[in-house]
Amino acid sequence: MLFALSVILLGLLVWRVIWPLKVKWYFKVLPALPLAAGALKFQWFLVLGGHFFAPDLPDAVILGGAWLHGAFYFLVGFWLICEAVRLFFRKKAQSFWNRINLGLCVAAGILSALALAGGAAEPRLTRYTVELKNLPPAAEGMTIVFLTDLHVDHTVKPEKIARLVKRVNALKPHLIALGGDLMDGSPARCGKALAELDKLDAPLGVFGVPGNHEFYSGLEPWLAFFRRSKVRLLFNESVRLPNGVYLAGTGDKAAEHFFDDPRLQETYGENVPKALAGIPEGSCTVLLAHRPKTALNSAGTGVGLQISGHTHGGMVLGLDLLVALFNGGWVSGRYEAQGMTLLVSNGTWLWRGFPLRLGRPGEILLITLKRP
Repeated sequence: MLFALSVILLGLLVWRVIWPLKVKWYFKVLPALPLAAGALKFQWFLVLGGHFFAPDLPDAVILGGAWLHGAFYFLVGFWLICEAVRLFFRKKAQSFWNRINLGLCVAAGILSALALAGGAAEPRLTRYTVELKNLPPAAEGMTIVFLTDLHVDHTVKPEKIARLVKRVNALKPHLIALGGDLMDGSPARCGKALAELDKLDAPLGVFGVPGNHEFYSGLEPWLAFFRRSKVRLLFNESVRLPNGVYLAGTGDKAAEHFFDDPRLQETYGENVPKALAGIPEGSCTVLLAHRPKTALNSAGTGVGLQISGHTHGGMVLGLDLLVALFNGGWVSGRYEAQGMTLLVSNGTWLWRGFPLRLGRPGEILLITLKRP
């Protein structure tokens, strides 16, 4: 489906933007080639590097492909707007529109480069204060650091995670939570870097939940990895913290596509009732769920706060509106759902398949819990 859509959009751009240029046909090929490379990036990545989610390619190739890919889709957006405007200025000569189209090509390349730089930038610190009516007195002022969507692949050096860990520990949080999509690849390729997470330090512990990329990367070897880790993954279960707050974590819907056994789907898939089972009514409960759309099931159940990632904040302003459609309308920031607060992080880092950000910077969330 993605391939077919890319080919259709590529054909439309060549037909409407490149072909009308008043130059020899072989000069039209020159801009068409990078357009094709951007449109079909995933296809030629697969040919050169194998895995869709973690291509085994040099960093320069991955970033160059991402720049072309971003420029292609920026140009698609610009072209659609231009075509709509063109309906009202039919008397303008084709030469005028050719100049406009060339300008749009340049603008698309510049914006893609800016977005690539935005994707590589350090995540900002975003602070939230959340009032929870059932918060135990001992938990007044409790702080949670939330990291999500690290997407560590074979190109990420342990030093990069070490710097992130140092920054988080300097905040002195009571609890550290990880929202899934921690890796893209096997423990053999990414384990050394992710082992740096063992240096995270919080008196109430370090907990996490799986995202869809944990399943794409092969869940079983990663389960063995985390059994040796300081990070405790919660699969549809909860833990009572010493201050009386219940921390629950649910699995991810991706389990439905990777396990045929219904028992494994129940264990590792999204199952909010199972995650909350055993928590006394009226308790103060914080739920970790990779996807914000989980709020459709957790709101109204007694959960006071759900913290999620997955959306990367929509990555690019404008694109976030489309991403929201597939995530229950929740894409970035703070929301209220049937008395439950939902916090959706833009993600700490990015998946290398689309490492672009424009207006949606990466985030480390620092959440302070208060009584009303």
